[in-house]
This record gives sequence, structure tokens and C-alpha cells, in this order.
Amino acid sequence: MRRFPDACLAFIALVYLLFVINVKFGKDRWKDIIAYDGKGYYAYLPALWIYHDLQFNFYPAIEAKYYTAAGYFDYREKVGDVRLNKFSVGTAVMMAPFFLAGDLFAHASGAAIDGWSFPYQAAISIAGIFYALLGLGLLRRTFTVSGVPDLPSGLILLSLAFGTHLFYYALNEPSMSHVYSFAAIAAWIYIGQQYARSPDRSRMLQLAFLLGLLIVIRPVNGMVLFSLPFIAGRNGWHNILSSLISRPWRLVSYGSIVLGWMLFQVLLNYAQSGSLILYTYGEQRLDLLHPHLFDFLLSYRKGLFIYTPWCLLAVLVSFVLFRDDPWRAISGIGFLVLVIWVLSSWSLWWYGGSFSSRPMVDYLPFFALLLGVAWSALRKNRIVRIGLPAVLFLVVFVNQVQTYQYRYNIIHWDSMDREHYFRVFLRVDQLGQKTNPNADLLENR
Repeated sequence: MRRFPDACLAFIALVYLLFVINVKFGKDRWKDIIAYDGKGYYAYLPALWIYHDLQFNFYPAIEAKYYTAAGYFDYREKVGDVRLNKFSVGTAVMMAPFFLAGDLFAHASGAAIDGWSFPYQAAISIAGIFYALLGLGLLRRTFTVSGVPDLPSGLILLSLAFGTHLFYYALNEPSMSHVYSFAAIAAWIYIGQQYARSPDRSRMLQLAFLLGLLIVIRPVNGMVLFSLPFIAGRNGWHNILSSLISRPWRLVSYGSIVLGWMLFQVLLNYAQSGSLILYTYGEQRLDLLHPHLFDFLLSYRKGLFIYTPWCLLAVLVSFVLFRDDPWRAISGIGFLVLVIWVLSSWSLWWYGGSFSSRPMVDYLPFFALLLGVAWSALRKNRIVRIGLPAVLFLVVFVNQVQTYQYRYNIIHWDSMDREHYFRVFLRVDQLGQKTNPNADLLENR
């Protein structure tokens, strides 16, 4: 079984690549690889490399050339007298090597050097696959360090890759920030575990680098700092605190790395607008006193546990840790409560047109680690050995059906309710039909 997790990763890579080649690269379907919010995350790269224009004046021509009215999205926000990119730069940083490869291929192939022709969009599609696999690979290493047996490790990786909304956002909307946060958070967990075992300076510098990067991908990602007690475990957390208390001056150098990333974003804001500190989300706000917890988790509109039941399964199984490893249970579940509380406190708690609760893609590595540690504690239980893989298979089936339905607008991107959800729930007999059972949502909303 030692090679089973690696074989699972190879299988995931093959299926992901075949999916993208078959579904996204055919005909003109590649034109929506960079889409919606992803246009803004990506736009820094052509703005700096091709157009030398941080006012994004090239936007209208690109929109007219590559997108239909249905795909229209203006990522520029008016702040005062200027329009600027409302999104943070971290996603573009992670896309940059793939963008440069796409630019090189565009020059060599004679494609348009405009940042949106096929070589550029294909490069971002490959980036989505790469970072999904990087995150999964780092989780595989994390499972090994955590003592998760190879069979559960491989099955968790397979179910995470095919049974959650990671599948959709890595392959269908790879220009969104989520798969990049997913990979960076998986790296944060892996290096955090290493640091907890041996708190040396190099690993702490790596954690500081990752924390800064995560913040400029999505500022709310700074919450990962509160995950260290869970990642480290009781003894590891003691090691971390002892190291920091004995050398408190090192926090200055670590903090300077994080601040360096934040300064990078501030300088970009200044180059766009002449102002250092900007708020680019208009009337949208974070209201921590009024979270939409039920809607965020269980609504038919976007509920995480409705559309990604893999997360519910991970949480339920992890409750066994209250008996076997209460530190991990309290710190792990407590951290996820914090994440859900904060993300559900956003005024636009459904996060626009999206599948499931899309910001939770970023935090799937924490669910996976909880599931892996809990499964290890239950590995001698015969019912778990047989039943849990069967439930994971069922969860993958549900996710694949719902992902297909979302791709073809059977599950509406914004307006689902109980009636429309159960009208199509697991109705595989409808998947080949030309008529949409929920067509009324497309007509009326």
C-alpha cells in the first residue's frame, strides 16, 4: 500500500488533464478560462508585461474581442476619480510563471500578443491543474508526517480531488483565486508541521513568506495564523512557543517579510490611484456581529454542506478526536468555526455567481487533515474500514452530478431554492436532456 497515495495522485493528474483538454480546450470554450473575478486577478500580468498600463485601459477592447454579453464582468472599481483593479495581486504572482510560458508560446506560434489569446488562457488552465496537484501532493506528505495510513491517505486525496468543489474551481474556473490559496494553505500546513517538530529559523522564514503571500491572494487568508495550534499539536505548539519566547527578536524579521508582501500591494494601489490605502469593494462589508451561519452552511442557495457534503463528513468523523486527541479536536474544529464565522459575515455571503460556498475551497486542506487524523484513530474499527470508503464514494458521486448540473445551469449560479434543488437532485436521467428542468430560473432572474 506504500505506493497507493502516489498512484492516486498520478490518476488525479491524468483525469484532470484529460478533462481540461476535452472540455476547456475545444472550439471556443477556452475563451472562458479567464472569466468573471478571475479577469481581475489575472489582469495585473498583461497590464505590467504587455500593456504597461495599470489603469487597465485595454479592458474594453479585450472584453469586446473575447467575451459575450453573458460573460461581461468589469473588475475595475471606481474609487474617487479613478478606476482600479479591485482584486489583490497574490493570485497573479502565482500565475506569473505560467503567464510567461503562455507569452513565449504566443510569440512562437503567431497568436495574438494581447494576454487573452489561446496560449495565455491555456497556460492559466495548466496553472489550475498544477496548483491543485501541488496542494494534494503536500497533503500527501502531511498525512505521512501525521501518521495517516496509506490507504486512508489515498482515498482522502481521491475524494478531495473529485468529491469537492476543488474539482470545479481547479478545472472550470482556474483564474479564480481559490486553487492558489488551496495550494499555499497546503504548503502552510506542511511547513508548519515541520516547524513544530524542529523550530528552526529557515522554516519560520518560509512560514512568514507563505503568510504574506496568502494575505495578498485574499486578505482574509491571514486567519491561517490561528491554525498553528491545530497543525502543530499539543507538543509542537509548546515547541513553537518556547522557540519564540527564547528568541523574541526574530519576530521582527518574520514580520518584516509579511509586511513586505503587504507593501507590494500598497505600492500597486498607489501606482493605480495615487493613494496608498484603498477600499475597493464598494458597499460590501464584513459584519462579524451578524454572520449568516445557517445560510452559509445549509441553504439551498449556496450551503457548503448541501453542495459539498464531503466537508460535513469530515467534520462529523473528526468528532472522534474529542476522545482520542482533544487538543486536535478543539483547535481544529475551533479554527474552522472561526473561518466559517468570518466568511459568513461578508455582506455578500453567497459570493455572487458560484458553485457551493467557493471561499471554502481555500480551506479544504484543514478538513482533509482533520479527516485523516480522525480516520487514523478509527483504523481498527471494522465498520469504519468498510463504511467510510463507501460513503466517500457516494460523496464523490453526488459532487460530480452537481458539478455537471452547475456547469450546464441546471443548478443556477445564484438563485437556487429548496423547490428547484430537489427538482433536479441526483436526477441523472435528466443530464442528457436538451431542456433544462430549472429553465424558469434563467428566464425570470
